[in-house]
Amino acid sequence: MPVSSAVAADLAHLVGVLQLSPGDLQDALRALKGDLVALVPSFAGLSLTVIVQQQPVTLTDLVQRAPPAAAVRSSLAFRLEPLVEDAHGGLIVFYAWGPGALAALAFGLSEIEAVARQDLLVDRHLSPPGRSGITGIEELSLVNRAVGLLVGRGRTPSDARQHLQVTARDSNLEESQVAAYLVSMTE
Repeated sequence: MPVSSAVAADLAHLVGVLQLSPGDLQDALRALKGDLVALVPSFAGLSLTVIVQQQPVTLTDLVQRAPPAAAVRSSLAFRLEPLVEDAHGGLIVFYAWGPGALAALAFGLSEIEAVARQDLLVDRHLSPPGRSGITGIEELSLVNRAVGLLVGRGRTPSDARQHLQVTARDSNLEESQVAAYLVSMTE
């Protein structure tokens, strides 16, 4: 199996488990990362952002072995919408230390129609998150707690979400900031 086909197969598997348990997601990402490390010697890591209840949650897995004075010099990103139904705003980004290191992967993925060529963003995301891990969970938790507080005050869940969204928009704040304020007022 050509490496680009292996990446496409693991990508398809990842897409299939996005709605499943964290263990399944972790296994799918590990397999995809293994293929990418084999294909791209200067592979630096990946970042997967999914939208959960309208909040971005990003899982970042960066390679530990960075060359001296390392900076990401190549990236390949594409939206998840064409691959995952209801992936509103989801994005996966691959990073590499070497300039142009992901160009062959981009070409291979488009040739086997894993991702449409016009959906591939090459070298537009050269600043990966600072470290491996998951971001956005705390914000999601705050929003859910605030929705729970508003439901406890007689609102429906959808009305509570809408209230947070409108308040955030009108205040020029993030929804999680409004949620944090509401939660802090009850503690």
